[in-house]
Amino acid sequence: MRAQAAEPGSKEQVVTKKDMKRVQVLMSTYNGEKYIAQQIESILRQKHVHVFLLVRDDGSRDSTWNILNKYSAEYQNVHAYAGENIGTQKSFFNLLTHADLQMDYYAFSDQDDVWHSQKIYRAVQILESKAGHQPLLYAGNVICASENLKLRKHNYCPVRRQPSFGNALVENICRGCTEVFNKSLFDLVRTHPPRCAILHDWWLYMAASCFGEVYFDDKAYILYRQHGRNQVGMPDTLWKRWKHRFLNVESLRGMLSVQAEDFTYVYKDMPIKSRELSLMNGYRQDRKKKQAILMGDTVYRQSLIDQLLYKILFGINYL
Repeated sequence: MRAQAAEPGSKEQVVTKKDMKRVQVLMSTYNGEKYIAQQIESILRQKHVHVFLLVRDDGSRDSTWNILNKYSAEYQNVHAYAGENIGTQKSFFNLLTHADLQMDYYAFSDQDDVWHSQKIYRAVQILESKAGHQPLLYAGNVICASENLKLRKHNYCPVRRQPSFGNALVENICRGCTEVFNKSLFDLVRTHPPRCAILHDWWLYMAASCFGEVYFDDKAYILYRQHGRNQVGMPDTLWKRWKHRFLNVESLRGMLSVQAEDFTYVYKDMPIKSRELSLMNGYRQDRKKKQAILMGDTVYRQSLIDQLLYKILFGINYL
């Protein structure tokens, strides 16, 4: 769903301290000494929200931990704890188990980006406009930036169709560094940790689109720094996009069906009425399920090229 909200800084924006929401930002770090201070500073400059930063260090071997200790000592709203190196995905799920249960909203953060001062408030505005207590997830576009942040290019994520569970089963359009989510989604994911999730942000997209709603914002409020150590980079040329496409296909071999089966198992105590999930479960062994995926359009990728490619891969039981 495309998000609509008043622009940060507009005349409509009047926020009192009493109205400000409590938002905890969850960050995982690993050997991030080069950029971590700049990112923390941008988080601490967030406007119109009470921001709290919780950092888990994933076994850094550089001075990252010393930097985190410095900020923890200086700011009451910054806390950090150290852990063994378990990888980015598991580290973020571990952060969910250590987060403050009394927050209004939660957000994920990478260690090397720079945020617009009203990034979180933009998301909160949109999520606050939705009634009810269902799981809600906000995600948006990014501005790709060079390592020194001088060269910038807006990255328009081609979301040609509405975010949905059928899309989430085969594609993640929600970058973790842009994700902000409500207490309902936080509780849901924290109490139902996955066993075989491909990515932490992808799992949130699946959970929110299955049990609640997802709002994708075309606008960007983050400088997404590109450098040689990115966990997930942003291909900016035709050749890099095709290379990224094939590397992505290789990394997902056999994983989409496994992730769908894990989602079914993890949420077995909740009613899931999804034909798309049923089709993904065991499609390799069921010719009718495979045919329904190939002939239908409710399990889909956003790009038409990707959609065609993934139909072929489903046809040969690759995914």
